[in-house]
Amino acid sequence: MFLLMRLAGFGLVMILGCASKQPKRRATEVEPRSVSGESVFGRKGERAESEEGAQRAECKEAEAGRDDAANTEVPAGKPDWKKGLSLSANSTFNTKYVWRGLAVVDQPVWQPDFTVGYGPVSFNWWGNMDMTRWGEHAGYGNQRGEFTEIDYTVDISIPVSIFTVSGGYLAYTFPHTGVDSTTELYTGVSADCFLNPSLKVFFDVDEVKGRYGLLSFSHSVDLFKIGKDIKVGAELSVGGGLGSTEFNDFYYGVSKRTLVDVQIDGGLPIGIGEHITVTPGIHWSKVVNPALREGPTRDDTGWLGITTGVSF
Repeated sequence: MFLLMRLAGFGLVMILGCASKQPKRRATEVEPRSVSGESVFGRKGERAESEEGAQRAECKEAEAGRDDAANTEVPAGKPDWKKGLSLSANSTFNTKYVWRGLAVVDQPVWQPDFTVGYGPVSFNWWGNMDMTRWGEHAGYGNQRGEFTEIDYTVDISIPVSIFTVSGGYLAYTFPHTGVDSTTELYTGVSADCFLNPSLKVFFDVDEVKGRYGLLSFSHSVDLFKIGKDIKVGAELSVGGGLGSTEFNDFYYGVSKRTLVDVQIDGGLPIGIGEHITVTPGIHWSKVVNPALREGPTRDDTGWLGITTGVSF
């Protein structure tokens, strides 16, 4: 519990540090916001014929901007139901399936998912399909072409200034394997600032009765364009996990509260038009504590993947 608290404390220091670096506004400034793709600071009134007329026009414009902002902006911490319906789907092929340091499937897999969102609430379906006879090695038989894991997530994420506070329900099911299902509840906070720090804690309330904390950082850049419709970028994320005694005992057979894994993910997202993205990726994961590395799938491992996504 002490290590988990230290991880949470470090994550919160990084996230709150972003807030302390935000520039302070003068009391008379109006919060900028987008209005039909244009900042309120970019809208100008008609030129007055005299200096006095120009000053009156500017005062009226600022007052109108404040009134408009008060009527349309969503207060910090309140769900924005005006976002409406959003849809996205991804198709991912990976050379292996690694989860929290464990090589669950050490051969190629297909992992599709889709998400439906409305305002701050979203529902996600995610699946893992074995593409080889890995199940014979893992002990659940040849399930090539079958889904061996299907997960369901319900999430609510609420913006608060530069932060996003989230919480949700995550159900793991393992068809065709004989493995019992389990359920996690989670909560987290992320910050839209340098390195995009994120801290999330998962609480297994079913089979495992353990906790897993994940602290991660990410950064992305735009590289270049090809014509008008193709944009190429680069993204990198680094994350580390801490497991409770119960979590490590269940998954690693070691009754010890300790750091579990570190994972690095890199990708080159290629945007095609407004709705399609193709992302080739390279990944690496390592189990940190030597006490947890007792099997052939519990050390460091790397894999490749490619994801094709569409969103509306």
